[in-house]
Amino acid sequence: MPGFRKLRTKVFVVEDNAVLRDRYAKELGELAHVELCGVAATAAAAVEGIERAMPDLVILDLSLKDSSGLDVLRANEGKAKPRFVVVTSHAEASIEKVCLELGAERFFDKSNGFGELMDYLG
Repeated sequence: MPGFRKLRTKVFVVEDNAVLRDRYAKELGELAHVELCGVAATAAAAVEGIERAMPDLVILDLSLKDSSGLDVLRANEGKAKPRFVVVTSHAEASIEKVCLELGAERFFDKSNGFGELMDYLG
């Protein structure tokens, strides 16, 4: 993560797919400077968990069981912390634009962007 590689970075993962949550936990656990401080499968749990965990960065899926990751971005709009990166299988330019307008720092295509995300974090 630019500017964060030498600091301990608290990361919160919002992903409704348990297999992907486990993959994130495994991959993030291999990065010495990253601490996984929480996970959530729903937008409601994400908003509450982010407020409680106070992460530096949130990895956010857009398609969640109860709502959209856009609702998580909206709930945190205008707050100084945390930083958000969106990882989604709905990687259309119009959706990326909305995410960036709502404060996301980066936007990754889930189908081929996992390696890019790990490079970004690593």
